[in-house]
Amino acid sequence: KVSDLNFCVSAAMRKWLFLNYGIASTVFYDRPPKSVFQKFNSSTNSVARGDGDSDDDRADMNGSVSDEDYMTLGGVPLSVRHELLLKLKLTDEALFPSLTHCIHSTTESDLDLDHDLVGNMDTVMTEVTVQTYRHRDTGEVCVRQDRAVVLLSSTSWTPDENFSLLTKALIKLDKSIAKRRGSESPRKKRDHSRRLLDQRVSNVATRVVVVITGKGPMKEEFMSKWEASQQPGSPTKLKYISLNTVWLEICDYPLMVGCADMGICLHTSSSGVDLPMKVLDMFGSAVPVCAVSFPALPELVQNGTNGIIFKTSSELSAHLFKKSHPEYRLLEENWADIVQPLILSALHREETPNWSFA
Repeated sequence: KVSDLNFCVSAAMRKWLFLNYGIASTVFYDRPPKSVFQKFNSSTNSVARGDGDSDDDRADMNGSVSDEDYMTLGGVPLSVRHELLLKLKLTDEALFPSLTHCIHSTTESDLDLDHDLVGNMDTVMTEVTVQTYRHRDTGEVCVRQDRAVVLLSSTSWTPDENFSLLTKALIKLDKSIAKRRGSESPRKKRDHSRRLLDQRVSNVATRVVVVITGKGPMKEEFMSKWEASQQPGSPTKLKYISLNTVWLEICDYPLMVGCADMGICLHTSSSGVDLPMKVLDMFGSAVPVCAVSFPALPELVQNGTNGIIFKTSSELSAHLFKKSHPEYRLLEENWADIVQPLILSALHREETPNWSFA
């Protein structure tokens, strides 16, 4: 009340301060620091930096990184992503031991695909993670055609976050994946796989890796309950999903955020007027966010625009299933992106005729 200026982090907090204490304040939203959460430009193989950033800043963040390393998957250079996944032991052998044989045989034997189209995983792949591998002959880091989906949630393990929402959603998601796989005929799987090889996405050998970062007072209790639910024979034991709690070094946290296909925020705010910084971290790395609803959240996450807001575990499960099983592209979309440019190139024409399917 005696200060010259007052700042707060949300409009909801500004209203609360005025109604309860008569304090006038200005909303100053938190933002992720530019020097830590950087967005990489895959089209130019370079990092997009502000005027104040330097090459030294880039080296400090990622170590010694060459221009060749800036071939990206999402926001993080492939070589950096590959080394981080190896460091965290996010591999099929470690996370999906019961699926390892299926993963290595599905693309050829089970689906009867052309050997030249897919290649032999055992002969060309080394240092295999759930998303990447190093080519045994060239040493190049490549993206796996059947890469797993990576979901990220960061937490301080406090009552503000209800992780039962996530665990219930994962159990439902695992059952949905199993049902989807069981309903596909061998012919349908072969046809899907041929299309998806071109899209660099696989609906056939779906694996979802959930990474939860941070530490706090409720972590031990959560892990005890979770491990009990994952014992052999348990009806809630997951087959296609692996949940992992990790503690990351400061330099690795922004990289892990950039590696995620989707971020999950379970922060509900005991006060109801603060906004989760973890969502800002995800936005800073251009990672889509799925966040649980609470009154002030729409100030940060606009449902369906820059993220998804959910209220129940069923809603979360449905959103995650859609993320791990993207819809096949329409004929018009494939034509516009693949066939039409090739025809135009062959005709040496620069203009784009209106080839409509309507």
